[in-house]
Amino acid sequence: MGTDVKIASTYFDTPVGTPPVSKDVTIPDLGWTPKAAMFFGSSLTYIAAPWHPSSPSIGWTDGTRQAAIATYNQDNVSTSVCKHCGSTSSCILKITNALTVEGVFDSFIENGVRLSFTTAGAATYVGVIFFGGDDFQAYADKVAVGASLDVTAPGFRPSAVFALGKIADFGGSGSILNTAWLGFGFAADDGSDPPPQRCVSWGFGNGMTGQASSAQYVSSDEIVALPNISGGTVNFAHQVDTFDANGFTFTRTTGSSTRYIAYLAIDLGDFEANIIEAAVPSSTTPQAISGFGFAPTNFVTLSSDHATLDTVVTTDDARSVTSGWGYFDSSASWHMCNSGQIDANPTNSNYSIQMAKVVQIMDLNLGEEAAATVFTWDADGVTLSWSPGTSLVPKVFYLGMESQPAPVEGGTGLPVQAVIG
Repeated sequence: MGTDVKIASTYFDTPVGTPPVSKDVTIPDLGWTPKAAMFFGSSLTYIAAPWHPSSPSIGWTDGTRQAAIATYNQDNVSTSVCKHCGSTSSCILKITNALTVEGVFDSFIENGVRLSFTTAGAATYVGVIFFGGDDFQAYADKVAVGASLDVTAPGFRPSAVFALGKIADFGGSGSILNTAWLGFGFAADDGSDPPPQRCVSWGFGNGMTGQASSAQYVSSDEIVALPNISGGTVNFAHQVDTFDANGFTFTRTTGSSTRYIAYLAIDLGDFEANIIEAAVPSSTTPQAISGFGFAPTNFVTLSSDHATLDTVVTTDDARSVTSGWGYFDSSASWHMCNSGQIDANPTNSNYSIQMAKVVQIMDLNLGEEAAATVFTWDADGVTLSWSPGTSLVPKVFYLGMESQPAPVEGGTGLPVQAVIG
């Protein structure tokens, strides 16, 4: 074990052209070659103001295996057009009714990653997180999970695990299915069983109108889940029961059928990871996100726009299906927020990208409900400055990780825009 672990982030627009199109995504002067990468795609290229429609994607690679899930929710139509697609042969996807972007891992290179775009029909903004260092390990895979599954393929004890869930198997980029389902979560090894874990999931029904056409489920103790579109129930949910020397164990908490999970397990060596949950404050008073047990250097965030946990929300609520995720450290940040509602006619589907704010929560009218920047880096977490705050007290989940170098305690981490190679 050791402490040569590095994490960094940047963003880029996918290329447009006759495929295959090669793209090197690098951080100049990074000085190391990544071993794993996560990719968070949005609807279009960067736009300062919120826009339409919502078509997010999440994917990753460990340099050998890769996976991605993308969804699409069309805006301003009387009958919903909602799709999803999952692939284990690509790490970046963008879909509408058809595949418009597919990025396939080629190789890790000094300062970044080389991608091959086998479909390059539209430019879209992607945030990427690089992991590396001599003591860093990663393993990605896709598994079919019934009642439980002992995952031993990693061969190491993970510091954290990221997970994406599907009801049907990952059919590849050519398999675009009805319903915009996406479930994403993470777990961290703090030594407890079960370990801390959180997930946000949603579903938008295709070809539907009416109050029960969309649903969201936010879990306080599961790593991945998906809600049924109607009925207010969870289709499936799985928990990480325990971490061990070779991996971890998935246990089904809801459902009765086999479901499919893509995961990325990471080992931070002697460094640590932990998860803290915090409600967005109603005031602009600085908020300490603390209790990690160490000084985090890097954060992955996950959020929804309401305070209800462990219950499926299907009501005709303008705030019922809005979720966000992002990344920040002391020198870079980005955040994406996706919202949608097909409980009304016409449908409403939006997205927002922020690079100067580490968390943003947006409503369906393209308004900013809450947003935060880093106030100070602390010995046990980070302090955020909210402007505005919100009385709606939505939840934000913070996965804090240690890496090199450490932030300056008490210093302000002002995000800067990286240069894309």
